[in-house]
Amino acid sequence: MFQSFFKRLLVMIPTFLGISLIVFFISTKTPGDPVQLLLEQKKIVIGNESSKSSLEKRMNTLREAYHFDAPLFYFKITDYTQTDTLHKINNKSYRENLSDLSFEHGKWKAINEFNKEIDLLHTLAYGLKDVNQKNRILQFIERLKKSNNSKQLTKQLLLFKKQSITNVNIRKVFDRLESIIIAISSHNYKLNRYIPKFIWFGLNNQYHYWISNLLTGNLGDSYVDKVPVVYKIRESARWTILLSILSIIISYLIAVPLGVFLAKNKGSTFSEFTGTILFAIHCIPTFWMASLLVIFFASPEYFELFPSYGLGFFGEGQSIWDKFTELSQHLVLPLICYSYSSIAYISEQTKRSIIHIDNQNYIQTARAKGLKNLTIYRKHILYNTSFTLITQLGNLIPAIISGSFVVEYIFAIPGMGKLLVDSIHYRDYPTLFATIMISSILVMIGILISDMLYVKFDPRVNILKDSKL
Repeated sequence: MFQSFFKRLLVMIPTFLGISLIVFFISTKTPGDPVQLLLEQKKIVIGNESSKSSLEKRMNTLREAYHFDAPLFYFKITDYTQTDTLHKINNKSYRENLSDLSFEHGKWKAINEFNKEIDLLHTLAYGLKDVNQKNRILQFIERLKKSNNSKQLTKQLLLFKKQSITNVNIRKVFDRLESIIIAISSHNYKLNRYIPKFIWFGLNNQYHYWISNLLTGNLGDSYVDKVPVVYKIRESARWTILLSILSIIISYLIAVPLGVFLAKNKGSTFSEFTGTILFAIHCIPTFWMASLLVIFFASPEYFELFPSYGLGFFGEGQSIWDKFTELSQHLVLPLICYSYSSIAYISEQTKRSIIHIDNQNYIQTARAKGLKNLTIYRKHILYNTSFTLITQLGNLIPAIISGSFVVEYIFAIPGMGKLLVDSIHYRDYPTLFATIMISSILVMIGILISDMLYVKFDPRVNILKDSKL
């Protein structure tokens, strides 16, 4: 049993790594600069030149602290128009534009010279005493940085009237920029676009730092309130796990006896009618069911039987029984939303499985030998039906966790689902992607439990052989 557990755990490692890669690379494609988002949450106001200079230094410090100045992955497969130092450019959109320019020209050397001249022009512009001239140059620099092809660069160069620039050093920079842009427009190295290039970065990359922190429990701090993400997830996961476990218990306690009853009375009017009702219930969307429950059972217009918001308010002087009663009242409607679809589905699958097994030859032989119907159901039919129920458990756990997003948000339950929605709303990306990873891990744990139950009920089942390990 334990040997099978550890072997199955090894099988899931590639799945975990695959999910982590998908989540990580999606996180790198989020709009905006993560460092700028951090500064926005701190409500830093940019004022004079000195504050802008200090802000840039602060941004560079944050990039180094969060390893945003490192390459994304261990390696990169690209072409010979690209460089292995592009990740050092701080501005994301400017970095992408430089990459496009390098691909167009065919060689990074001219693009690197262009970038150096832009930085030098930026530094010289801040030293000008003429405010109007300084602002014109800074705006010109921003337009150049937003250009991703040589035509746009040439257009900006022609529109800017450099004759009005009196500073000798700045005019020299403009002359060099003009020659560099002409060189970029030549496209002399187009062949490099078709030559593959493998760049190895080693362990100093963003994914390595991210996955290492994830495995050690360091999920970073929230962009919104600076609270450690691991603490926020721990507080939220306990409610999601509690609701999931209670929902699974309730679903099986109701669905299995109901499925047995419907199988015993197959063909009857009651069985057919109940099956139709269960199918209709299963088809109701979760958000619609939650809305109906709130309207009819938590609203003063109809039956105000249960609360519909949160988990209750617990005072210091409350007894354990009072806290349990308060919590139970708040969990009734959410548990119905969690369980109604599972009850309908499991009961129908149980019914079909029992009817199928009941028609097998060995069951007919047992009846011919005079075994009691209760004994046949208990020792043969229900035992073999357990495999179907275990399969449903493996499918049920991911469905409950994914469904918790809707239920928790509607009923304001501080679980993983609500945490995920709030993270999206506030662009709290560390919390968002950590929540997705933890949810994926919970799903894998559920599947692992399902597989282990197969081995427990029938040791002849070789789950490793089935998975083609």
